Amino acid sequence: MAARTTRVELFFKGRAELRSRVRMLAARGVQAFNLVNKNKGEELELWVQDILEICPEAQICMHYSLKNHKLSQKAGGPDGMFRELEETLDRIESSFNAEAPRVEVLLVSGSGNKKPLDTVECLERLQGDANAHNRVAIGVAFNPYFEDEAEMSEERSRLERKLRTGQVSSVWLQFGADSARLRDSLQWMDSLGDHRPEKLFGSLFLPTKKLIAQQRFRPWNGVFLGEEYLSGPDAATELTLDLLSVYKEFGVEALVEAPGVRSEKDYGILMDLLDQSDRRDGTAARDDHEADIADDECAHEQAARGARGARGARGARGAATEPARKRRRQP
Repeated sequence: MAARTTRVELFFKGRAELRSRVRMLAARGVQAFNLVNKNKGEELELWVQDILEICPEAQICMHYSLKNHKLSQKAGGPDGMFRELEETLDRIESSFNAEAPRVEVLLVSGSGNKKPLDTVECLERLQGDANAHNRVAIGVAFNPYFEDEAEMSEERSRLERKLRTGQVSSVWLQFGADSARLRDSLQWMDSLGDHRPEKLFGSLFLPTKKLIAQQRFRPWNGVFLGEEYLSGPDAATELTLDLLSVYKEFGVEALVEAPGVRSEKDYGILMDLLDQSDRRDGTAARDDHEADIADDECAHEQAARGARGARGARGARGAATEPARKRRRQP
């Protein structure tokens, strides 16, 4: 996985830090970025502009949290929220995507109680909108790691409703540590036929002591890691490599989640992790290839032995019948 195809979620405290971080990453070939919408009133579009000024070739996914764009009934309620979303899509289309689709939107409901307008309802409204924003791709989130069957069923049902609107271009997978659950959900998506997502992105945590300590004592909502992952960096690295193997198997592009890559040290950890993944999968591929060669050689040898045996049998039958033929020729 080359650096230029690595996508990084940006974590920063101000525009100066954002610009510095983008310069550092762009200098190392990173050209795909995610901007998180954590709070109300954030200058998301201004941040997009900052990134594109530094890295004109950048591909940017701007998160849009409906929770952080909530309006009271007096201020417009759900209808006002939907109008704000449409206006945002209009500005992205005209300001950033007029020449090429450089910016997409990840539409999320946001954690907590039910919102007056959620992602499913927004997408269904967009489906019926004659002025569809075809030049702004929209992504949605999906968590494949729910342990409760009812919660997992509900998560899949909501994703299927989102996909059936025809407004979704990509699905963004939550991070977790259970590669079997991940594979099961990706196989389920493959079974959706025409509604299968066009693009898939999967979250990735850098398995550092600091991140593990944070997730142990203040775990993020909806992130299921388990005791093995939280036992330390070595176990967390192995589980992360398992996830990366599944990502590669299903064509999922990795996204390094916030706090992401904030320094040269973080970048080195990321590159080492991706190198380990390539070596592991390369070894597995070589083992499979060598096994195939061995199977072919075995099959060829069996076929050759069979052919030699058949020739020997024909020769023996010929030798046995030859004297009889000669005797019949005598008067």
